[in-house]
Amino acid sequence: KLKILVALGTVMMLFVSPVSALGEGQRGDAENQVVDSMMSVPAPMEQRELTKRDLEAIDYTKIILKDYFNYEPKNEDFIIDVYYSSDYSQEQYPKDNSMRDNISVNFMPKDENVIGGAYVSYYQDDKDVMSASVMDIDYAAKRIISKEKGLELSKNFLQEKAKVDLADFKYKSYDEADYNSDYMMADYYFQRVEQGIEVDFDFASASVDLSTGKVVSFYKNISKGIKFPSAEPKLDPNEALDIVKANFTAELRYMTAPKKEKIEWTYNNQEVTS
Repeated sequence: KLKILVALGTVMMLFVSPVSALGEGQRGDAENQVVDSMMSVPAPMEQRELTKRDLEAIDYTKIILKDYFNYEPKNEDFIIDVYYSSDYSQEQYPKDNSMRDNISVNFMPKDENVIGGAYVSYYQDDKDVMSASVMDIDYAAKRIISKEKGLELSKNFLQEKAKVDLADFKYKSYDEADYNSDYMMADYYFQRVEQGIEVDFDFASASVDLSTGKVVSFYKNISKGIKFPSAEPKLDPNEALDIVKANFTAELRYMTAPKKEKIEWTYNNQEVTS
């Protein structure tokens, strides 16, 4: 999971210039000149000075991490990467104006051998959090609570913190592989359902550390403003068949068949002719 977190930050580096970590209190008064000094970061990250917008995003992310996971990262302990989808624009990847802009803040440990860090992504317009995770996990720990209890914890978290109305979602159970039965992490996935029909790409998920009983990550993708047509058919099968008969015509044609030739081959040591 640490590698995934670092890889995610690396992918973002390809599109925007990430920001470097800063110490507490290193803030100035100018809009785009708020850091007194730069800190070294691993290649290929390019350094730039944190802006007022960056600091606002970092502060909001800390509020979310504290509220959702009781996690309080210190700036000086991490490389901080801030990404704005509204800034992303490349000729080969034209921007889809129907997509909502989002902001992502990633706390990456300076030492790649250290497990830790956190990540938050939220929509820019209303600051609704779409995903968040903390990596302060003991991967050698053992389970102390059941998967069923973890399911209850995931539901409570998604409804209370992520503001997901699970009445509109269906829990998608999964069979856990035997080799993973002692692993302390458990993932829970909920698919949106409208009029008894599952809605593609609309879902919510949460991961629970079964060694502590804490939710450590979640993700939600919920479309808004969609008007779903009625799932009730307007025609019964016989009415539909009458419409097909009234609008479908066929004509008779003669077609010559290809000349048939005998083909011989061997199958199971026997000569076969067709």
